[in-house]
Amino acid sequence: MTGNPVLDPHRSRNDVKARWFDPTAFAIPPTGTDGTAPRNLLNGPGYKNVNAALFRNFKFAERYTFQFRGEFTNVLNNVNLSTPTSSLANLSTAGRITSAGAMRQTQLGLRLTF
Repeated sequence: MTGNPVLDPHRSRNDVKARWFDPTAFAIPPTGTDGTAPRNLLNGPGYKNVNAALFRNFKFAERYTFQFRGEFTNVLNNVNLSTPTSSLANLSTAGRITSAGAMRQTQLGLRLTF
């Protein structure tokens, strides 16, 4: 470790995706020696997820139940960035975030119980 790799996370989203940490703060140590970077030095982006399910039962003819069901994942549609590339083999891609988690998904269903 040759410098401070931590960058301010309160930058524009494009800046954060392009460079989550500063890869120039690291150097590859000579073969057979240990590096100076401590364990768990860097944290990835946070992950926020809210899921919900709603359902309503309708009874008819005493023994039949009809259920309408809605299930929602990532209800608030938060952008959950994936972890950045951590390999120092190519400095142009090191620290770059190239993907994100799934966006909001909705599933509706009907169920008849007898």
